[in-house]
Amino acid sequence: MARKDKYSIRSNAVLGCALLGAALLAGCALSPGAGSAPPQWLKLEQVEQRFAIFTNAPVAAAEGGTATFRLVYVYMPDTVKFEDRPVGWQEYPAMTVTCEADTVRVGPRTRYAPDGTVMMSDDNQEFVPIMGPSIRKVKELACDGAPLTDAVLIRDGAGWIEAARQHIASTDPA
Repeated sequence: MARKDKYSIRSNAVLGCALLGAALLAGCALSPGAGSAPPQWLKLEQVEQRFAIFTNAPVAAAEGGTATFRLVYVYMPDTVKFEDRPVGWQEYPAMTVTCEADTVRVGPRTRYAPDGTVMMSDDNQEFVPIMGPSIRKVKELACDGAPLTDAVLIRDGAGWIEAARQHIASTDPA
């Protein structure tokens, strides 16, 4: 009887450890962001030594025939002005494309000074034909499932705009 108890205790201990390990692993798998890549910015295009255009990466697949995404123009210092004041960056937080109609609604736009203060904002809710290669590229990624090739990715977080400016080079068209 003592022998059976010894093996029962050992078996229960092993089983308990296995269950605890499985529970810990399951908890990690269910944690928000666990196993997913950190948020990043995808460079879509640039105008040499002037600005580059970025969107969130990965680009989310279209749902119900539309795709909504953020688009940010990052300007090099003292290259773009609005009302004689330098612009740091410009953001469209909810640009929307329609896959079938091949149209875009730019939605809200905010222009920021280099120190982050808002210079102006407006909101255009009208759908118009897609203009420019950046919006076209996001549409192809979101609506058509086009593969992402030759990507320049910048890690999101404090200082991402400064990091993005380092990729606005005269030799890097991507």
